Amino acid sequence: MGNSSSAIVIQCDSPTGYYAGDVVRGVVCLSCAQDVTTTGIDLKVPLRPSGILAAGQYQFGFVFALPNNLPGSFSYSQGDARADVVYKVKACCHTPGMFSKSIKASQQLLVYQRLQTVPSSVTQQAEVEVYFCCCFRRGHASASTDVDRDHYVAGQQAQIRLQADNQSSDAFKTVEVPVSPTLFELLLLIQCDYCVKVVLKGGWCVSDLKLKTPVVVHPPQRQGAVFYTQPPPEWQPSKIYDPVAIKVPSAPPLPPDALSPQSPFWQKAMSIGSHSNGGQQQGKQADALI
Repeated sequence: MGNSSSAIVIQCDSPTGYYAGDVVRGVVCLSCAQDVTTTGIDLKVPLRPSGILAAGQYQFGFVFALPNNLPGSFSYSQGDARADVVYKVKACCHTPGMFSKSIKASQQLLVYQRLQTVPSSVTQQAEVEVYFCCCFRRGHASASTDVDRDHYVAGQQAQIRLQADNQSSDAFKTVEVPVSPTLFELLLLIQCDYCVKVVLKGGWCVSDLKLKTPVVVHPPQRQGAVFYTQPPPEWQPSKIYDPVAIKVPSAPPLPPDALSPQSPFWQKAMSIGSHSNGGQQQGKQADALI
């Protein structure tokens, strides 16, 4: 018996994203168009044991903490090189049988990396002997740059002050200031470095003067949070299960009120429909299978 008309949806409490170390609360919304025999519903940990689910709508709550050392969500591509750091919550209602398709869904989590360092200004200096056609010496030139900070958030404006002293007989025609990312792949580890380059371009066959300042670029920081997104259309669950606390390896311990029914998220998430066992339980603990 197929399950093409059934659906499962995951909703988390902060669609604007999370910081590493934050607590993630969410619900799994399962709609069964017909009776479904399942060997279990899980989110890396069991949310419901095996059995038969009658046609209807069901809601399963979950909460877990993100590890403190998670790198932020990241996506970069240039030419043939591509690197991504993506986090997802996946839910599955397993159904037995060769011709029965399990009901699955995934929800991407946007994770921000916290700014741990106070930005500070950076000064770079460079000096070059100026040659024409690599052979004829024309004197020397020096320059220094003052970059206002060594840490930026994507979209933030950088302020750069350039001081140059040209003691050669040739003029520098233009000044270029590109911000260039460089992608490295070392033993399956991805590292992306950014730098601010200031290039004083000489004329034809005249030496250039280059300065390079490494900087760190962070993704935009999270702006506020929404406690609960709107439930799926016509959502009227016949049963709301107690939330499960998932213990993620290397994550900080959950706060004591993570499963409290008085928290704003659970008050809203559990106010729809009837809750199993009276709706006042503190939930249960489970170890993540990761």
